[in-house]
Amino acid sequence: MPIPYYDKDQEGNFTEMHDESESYPDDVGIISWQDNQVDEIDPDVIFIHNPYDGNNLVTSVHPKYYTNKLVCKDRVVIYVPYYVSYTEDKEVMVTMGGAEFYADYVIMQSEWYKKQFEQILSDYKKSDDDLNDLIAFYDNGNKFVVLGNPKYDKIRSLEKSEYPLRDDWKEKLLDESDNKKFTILLDTTLEILLKQREKMLDKIGDVIDFFEKSDDLALIWRPHPLIEPTLRKMCPELIPAYVKLVDRCKKLNNCIFDDTNDMHTAIAWSDAFMGKYGSMVELYRVTKKPTIMLEIGEKTNFESDGTYDEEGLKTKVSKCQVIREKDYGLGNLIDFSMKYQRDEVEYDINQMDGKKIYDFAIKAFKIKMK
Repeated sequence: MPIPYYDKDQEGNFTEMHDESESYPDDVGIISWQDNQVDEIDPDVIFIHNPYDGNNLVTSVHPKYYTNKLVCKDRVVIYVPYYVSYTEDKEVMVTMGGAEFYADYVIMQSEWYKKQFEQILSDYKKSDDDLNDLIAFYDNGNKFVVLGNPKYDKIRSLEKSEYPLRDDWKEKLLDESDNKKFTILLDTTLEILLKQREKMLDKIGDVIDFFEKSDDLALIWRPHPLIEPTLRKMCPELIPAYVKLVDRCKKLNNCIFDDTNDMHTAIAWSDAFMGKYGSMVELYRVTKKPTIMLEIGEKTNFESDGTYDEEGLKTKVSKCQVIREKDYGLGNLIDFSMKYQRDEVEYDINQMDGKKIYDFAIKAFKIKMK
C-alpha cells in the first residue's frame, strides 16, 4: 500500500500532498490507501520503511500512518530502513527517526548498526523520564535484529537488460559507433551537502569541469531527490550555485542529470562510482565495481601519474571495499577504474536478505500470538 506524504513549510505546516501510487510498474501489485483502511484489512504483519512520522522538517507521511497508529497487540510492525549506510568512517551519522520507539522490530544491516541503535535508545532513557516510559512500554527485549537489507538483494541481481536506456540517455552514454563510453556515477547526499555546503558544491563543479573536457567519458550525476527543497528551506543562499551546476550538467553532451525515481538504471549502466557516505556508496560497493570515496575540501587532482598499486586496488574492489581519493588521487583512481575488469559472481538466491526478513516476520508473529 503506497501511502501519501506531504511537503512542509518553514513553520512545519503541511503543504502539497504527493501520491505516487500510479508510478509503480504493472508487475507490482498494490492496493489503494484511499479505498482501504489498515484496521479494516487488519494485516498480521506490517512492514514500514519511513521512520520519521512527524519528525522530519521537510516532509511527513500522512498522519494516520504514523507508527504509533499502526501498532496493536495482535499485529507485528517491522521497520526495515529505506537506506543502508557505509559505516567504515567515524564521521558517519546515526540517528533515530521516531518509528523505532513503537515498532515491534527494527531490521539492522549489521551488528555495528545494532550497537549504535541500542546505545541511542539507552541514551534516550537516561535523558527523559517520559520517553523512558514510552520506550519501556514498546520494548520486547529484542527490538533490533540483524538481517541485512533487501536493497542488497536488488543490487546483487542487477542486469542491464532489465533497465534499457532511454533515447536521451543513449545520446550521452554512447559514442558515434554506439559503443558505451566509460561512465561514472556521481552521488550527492543531503548530509554531506548540509555539512560541507560550498565545499561540496565546489567539488561537484570540479567533477563537471573534468567531464566537460573529457568527451570520451560520461557522467551520471544523481543527487538526493530532496536536495533542492531542503536547500530552499535550510540553506537558500546555496540555491543559485546549485541550480547553476544542475544546468551545466544538463547541457553537456556527455553528462546526465538523473532525477528519475529509480536509481538502478544509473547503477547498472555505470562502470564506477564517486560519492561521500550515504546509501549509494554502501550499495555500489556490493556490485564489485570501483567505488570511490571522494575527499571534500581538498584540491582535486585529476592527473594520473600511474604510480598506484593496480593489483592492490583490484583486490580491494573484488572484496567490495571502498577505495579513497585521499589515498591515491582521483586521477589515478579514474585511470585504474577504466582498466578494471570485474569478475562475474553468482549469488545464492537462498541467502537473500529479503527472504530472511520475511521468514523472521512470520516467526515473530507466531511468537507474539502465543
